[in-house]
Amino acid sequence: MAGRMKTVRTACPLDCWDTCTLLVDVEDGRAVSVRGDPDHPVTRGFACPKAQRQLERLYSPQRLLYPLVRPSRGAEFERASWDVALDLVAERLLGARERYGSLAVLHNYDSGSMGLLKSLEHRFWNLFGGVTLPVGSLCWAGGIAAQKYDFGAVLGHDPADTVNSKLIILWGRNPVFTNPHLVPFIREAKARGAEVILIDPVRTASAALADRHVASRPGTDGALALSMAAVIIGEGLLDNGFVAGRTRGFEEFAKLAAEYPPERAAGICDVPAETIRDLARRYARLRPASIHVGYGLQRYANGGAAVRAIDALGALSGNIGRAGGGVNYANRSTSAAFPDLGADDRAAAYRGFVRANLAAEILGAKDPPVKAFFVTRSNPVAQLPNTSLVVKAMEAVDFKVVADLTLTDTAALADVVLPCTTPFEEEDVYFCSWHNYITYGTPAVEPVGETRSDLAIYSDLARRLGFGGEFEKTPAEWLEAYFARLAEAGVRPGDVRGTSFRNPFAADVPWTDGGFKTPSGRYEFYSEKAANDGHDPLPRFVEPAESPVRDPAAAAAFPLRLITPRHRETLHSQFYDRVTGGRGLAVEVSTGFARRRGLSDGDAVRVVSPRGEVRARVRLRDDLRQDVALVYAGGAVRDREAINMLTADRETDLGHGAAYYDCLCDVRRA
Repeated sequence: MAGRMKTVRTACPLDCWDTCTLLVDVEDGRAVSVRGDPDHPVTRGFACPKAQRQLERLYSPQRLLYPLVRPSRGAEFERASWDVALDLVAERLLGARERYGSLAVLHNYDSGSMGLLKSLEHRFWNLFGGVTLPVGSLCWAGGIAAQKYDFGAVLGHDPADTVNSKLIILWGRNPVFTNPHLVPFIREAKARGAEVILIDPVRTASAALADRHVASRPGTDGALALSMAAVIIGEGLLDNGFVAGRTRGFEEFAKLAAEYPPERAAGICDVPAETIRDLARRYARLRPASIHVGYGLQRYANGGAAVRAIDALGALSGNIGRAGGGVNYANRSTSAAFPDLGADDRAAAYRGFVRANLAAEILGAKDPPVKAFFVTRSNPVAQLPNTSLVVKAMEAVDFKVVADLTLTDTAALADVVLPCTTPFEEEDVYFCSWHNYITYGTPAVEPVGETRSDLAIYSDLARRLGFGGEFEKTPAEWLEAYFARLAEAGVRPGDVRGTSFRNPFAADVPWTDGGFKTPSGRYEFYSEKAANDGHDPLPRFVEPAESPVRDPAAAAAFPLRLITPRHRETLHSQFYDRVTGGRGLAVEVSTGFARRRGLSDGDAVRVVSPRGEVRARVRLRDDLRQDVALVYAGGAVRDREAINMLTADRETDLGHGAAYYDCLCDVRRA
């Protein structure tokens, strides 16, 4: 007799561009298959490998199914009831607050698991009194700050508008690996005659989409963009009407761009001067032209300025506010759809630690010191740069709590580990930073084992801490509150539960209305707000912090630029075993570099930086720049596969981002 079957719609909670909408098939209360939703206008029935593995994760033998408590420092974990675990957590949080104040508690969160209801964690900590929080981002902060200075907000074109482009520049973006649902739109644009150019130090998988690949020197994107601007201005290729009517600070920017003629930029970027001229001419003439910016190019100490320089190309050419155009970095239009329920006004105190150098901030904290560390939706031991210092900082904190699905590197150092649920066991709303569709996901199955949602964990803790009345709503009731603005626009939660729907506040093409959200209401080449914030008002190019130009002696010892992009199979440390396959890290280097070092494909090597080293296998590539070493980001510290053993806890110029790529290294025989 066939079992009872049902199909439930939800979405992948991972923080990548696409947020695949999923159909989960359930038989007799057990999820048996997962597939893409064919009715979704963007993801169109295709689910990437990471999304498909959510089912595998749901029933994984590595999944945590009950709370763990360490009875004393250095002791092994023991299974505990939820009452015992939460009573202990509440006791230690209250003790830290009573003796040192609420800022002695640090809440570390990130986007390892997305969902609208998970943002209620901010409400919890504000009601607790206000705690120490990380500021900035490990992902995109430099570029976000850059576009806020330029446009006043961070908005992107609807993916479907890509087909209107006559020229598409993938600038440091690898959609084949990291944004696969953009690929069909690019292919459709090509079928209509569009040209595609890839600008990237690495010949990525997306080179297969491109008509040409420009492999600039890592960390010099800002100089390349300024030189292209010099050509556009110098040859009279700019859109004079747009520049005169909708921008501010053109004269100051034009003087800066003039400092980077192609002959000078060629020496900086390692790109021929004639190639730079041709890029500029094609971009200015083949209108509408769109630029799709990746996150990697802003992972240098000069990353924010690089994005500002690329933005300027869009403004000079009149490709802003135009169908088929845009400088598409991220799309934060969803912020207009949902109110902030974080209760910021209820916090009595606040302290921010820069996320990129969180370990140093913890170790240096005095007034008060960090006494309790509460971690959700993140794995800072593996994800933060300068891993050795992070481990030292974690070990220095008296009490640590981690809510997660598995025993991550961070959870392994905790005193209490709380097992949380997956999206297949939760009701929540999912959206992303690229397309304009929102999914109201419903639970497919009951929570496995004793797992609880983040919201349930916070609600139970709130009761123990004295403000349980603030967390008495059910998930559906919280979402009703979040839908207040959408309901006014005719989108009511009861009508869209279990469906995907378009954000009514998002434009297909932003900035068509003639105004920007900057102080001047214009696109700002020259930003007084940036100057008031202590930054250069212009996108001036500065050589990367770790650089053979800046420090030839360091480059002699560490001649390679370490680039750590995302693999199509993983998101940071999640699913990283699919990359290594049990064979350990692989480091990709050029055949020319390997020949000089006497290395063969598959040789055991050490990848070494001024911060540390990891063991790896060498993989040779004929199409890689000879000054680059590529290792896919992620991996477990306990397996000595964490590439952040090598990276520096250095900030980007804007936004308090993490300058992961500002890292010189060497590959030496093991």
